[in-house]
Amino acid sequence: MKQAVKTELFASKAPLEWAVIANGQLSTAQIPINAEGQVVEGGIEAQARQTMENF
Repeated sequence: MKQAVKTELFASKAPLEWAVIANGQLSTAQIPINAEGQVVEGGIEAQARQTMENF
């Protein structure tokens, strides 16, 4: 059974959930987006930081 995990991340236009629990395992889709749904600028360090904050 799959269960979507609600997050505070930007609501994607694509038919996906940012996190799902299935068979006791958490799967996430993490990308460097801010609260407005825009990819963070500033290079790999800024993008890695945003990805970890989203997680």
